[in-house]
Parts: sequence; structure tokens; C-alpha cells
Amino acid sequence: MKRARDWWGARPLASQILVWTLGLLVVTAALGALVAGQIVGQILDDQFRLRALGVAESVAQMPEVAADLAAGDPDHQIQALAEQVRTPAKTGYVVVSDRNGIRFSHPTPSLIGKQLEEPVAVLDGQTHVGTDHGSLGDSANAKAPVLDGSGKVIGQVSVGILETAV
Repeated sequence: MKRARDWWGARPLASQILVWTLGLLVVTAALGALVAGQIVGQILDDQFRLRALGVAESVAQMPEVAADLAAGDPDHQIQALAEQVRTPAKTGYVVVSDRNGIRFSHPTPSLIGKQLEEPVAVLDGQTHVGTDHGSLGDSANAKAPVLDGSGKVIGQVSVGILETAV
């Protein structure tokens, strides 16, 4: 019985070069596809975070949201406003909370009035984007501060586009 080395060595040089070339092409193509997939995934994540940020900033700048949040939302209007934005924007959630982390809106109504799982991120007055592992699942997330008339942070708007929707 011939050994594998004898079999390989018995092949013409042109055949050996062809096999090595094809092997290198397959490895190069696989690595290229892997890198391209990673890059495309990162670009998509960034785009969804920016989309969430645009929605969060828009809601945070609505005068009705700031006024109702400052007043403690006595007429429960914040949930209705958040849902009016969430549905056409095709986001997974639009959550408005006060600076203590108490929710005034959530797509799961039973969570309204409950504390956020994480601390309020926008107390520094800045927007924040990232990936959130919240009660609805992983999402491309953005948080924007809600400011009162004097520029003080009175709450935050958190908007997420669920990973399952992407």
C-alpha cells in the first residue's frame, strides 16, 4: 500500500500547484466573507443606533413630553404620545422615564410606574447610544435627555430597535 506522501509526490507539478492555488483561494474567500460579514454587521448596528437616536431626540424635544413629565403626567398622556411615535417609526419601544428611573411609557403597560432596571444614563445631559439588554430583548438603543425650561435634566427617552426586528 502506498503512503499518502508517495501518492502526492507522484502527481505532476502542475497538479500540485493547481491544488495549492485552489486551496489558497478557498481560504482567502472564506476569510474575506467573514471580514465582510463583520463589517456589514457593524455598519447595520451603527445605522440602527443612529435611527433610534433620531427618534429619541425627537420625542425628548416634544414640549408636551417635557411639560407632562415635569407635572408627573397627571393625565397619562406620555404613554399615548410614545405609542403615536413608536408605531410609525417601527421601533421596539419608546420609554419615557423621569430622572429617578420611573417609567411613564412602555410597550408593556404593566411596567409603567415601575423602576428601570438600569440607572438613568442621561443625567449628564448628553445622548447615549449602544446595545441594550432590556426587558424586551437585545436592541440598538439610544437615550436622550428631557430638559425643562431652564435646561435641567428631568428625565430620559430611551428608544430601541429590537435585534429580532433587524
